[in-house]
Amino acid sequence: MQPLATRPAPFWQRIAAVLRADLAAGAFPARHALPGEHDLAARFGAARMTLRRALSELEAEGLLRREAGRGTYPTGSGNAAGWAADMRDFALSSRVKILGLGLAVPPPAVMALLAARAIRLERVRGDARGAFSHTLTWLPAGLGRNLPRRRLTAGETVLNILRERGAAMTHAEQTVIAIAAPPEVAGPLDLPTGTALTALDRVARDADGRVIEVSRSCYRPDRFAYSVPLTTEGAPAPPRWVIA
Repeated sequence: MQPLATRPAPFWQRIAAVLRADLAAGAFPARHALPGEHDLAARFGAARMTLRRALSELEAEGLLRREAGRGTYPTGSGNAAGWAADMRDFALSSRVKILGLGLAVPPPAVMALLAARAIRLERVRGDARGAFSHTLTWLPAGLGRNLPRRRLTAGETVLNILRERGAAMTHAEQTVIAIAAPPEVAGPLDLPTGTALTALDRVARDADGRVIEVSRSCYRPDRFAYSVPLTTEGAPAPPRWVIA
């Protein structure tokens, strides 16, 4: 029996899949217009009519908003995928305790990315069942000065505050690793020293490539799972942080 032949998806659908993945990954900054139709068409080697059909598809899905005479903008729904949206969702049902905030000397690896002095922010996030994450964040001294404690303890993300200060994250390098909890992390999480933790190391940059945040977030593996759905066709599904 011969296998059924498969036909490739229409070109406009393939363009829409790539742009959908770009939106999910945060490739297009919020409140900034996408590149013009001429540039996008050139990127894909597509006719303007083909590109417009792809954009119309994403607009119908609620991922894009087209404004006459101004351009095409992300609605935020695509960028909401992944860890950033999960952290915002957790803020609605969790509480934050600030363990430390002030100017400090960062470790050498962070100093190489920022400067000899930087803002150090240490937090624990938890809910009714106790603390589930510990985050140590380093920020440029000027950018991180006078962070609003009340907003942070209410669960607001640092990246959202930095965005208001004109430093929006456009891309980041993230690494997920397993570590043995050091005493300064194990204690706030109410765990024995040496307990296995899931750690997310992140270096966030703005549109100019400037480092605006260096952080390590450690999660109790009994409270969090890092799920990465895989697919063989269409737009890749972004990874998700899942609260247990």
